[in-house]
Amino acid sequence: MNAPDSLPARLGSQASLSSRSESASGSYFTPRSHVQFSTLRSNEAAIPHGDMGSRIKWCVRFELFILGDGEKKITETPFASMANTSDFLMKKEDHTLGNLISEHLKMHPKVLLAGYKIAHPNVAEVLLRVQTDGTITPKEAVVEVCKQLVASLGHLSREFTREYELRRMATVGEQQGNGM
Repeated sequence: MNAPDSLPARLGSQASLSSRSESASGSYFTPRSHVQFSTLRSNEAAIPHGDMGSRIKWCVRFELFILGDGEKKITETPFASMANTSDFLMKKEDHTLGNLISEHLKMHPKVLLAGYKIAHPNVAEVLLRVQTDGTITPKEAVVEVCKQLVASLGHLSREFTREYELRRMATVGEQQGNGM
């Protein structure tokens, strides 16, 4: 979908929104913020995405995490105020990846500083700042940590699958034993 403004036109009157109201418990909800998805293509799901003020901007769910044409996932910018420091801007990411990478970078012996921030909750960009001791570059540290994380998650996946299959076989054996 090329034009983001065409989604509300495609939805027409099927999308109805009302202003927020307060429930008896004091929490806020939007009582009529539903969308009938039958007018969308099978791989789309429209969600209201609020921006400044009371305007509603509609977006297609996959646009929140799939990069556009020519868009880079990660860009590195050297941070001039501190030696051996770089900022990495990760697009279409959130706290999950920012926290995971920064916490593992803090465990790296050659990393002096690692932290991340998200400038605004509605913008899916994570800014990761890394400072090293100078024996390796910040980019090398991030690449090392990411490779370790991929290996660790691969091991977790294999162990989970193994345990799941063992549990499934045990359950099948118990069912066959009870049935005879």
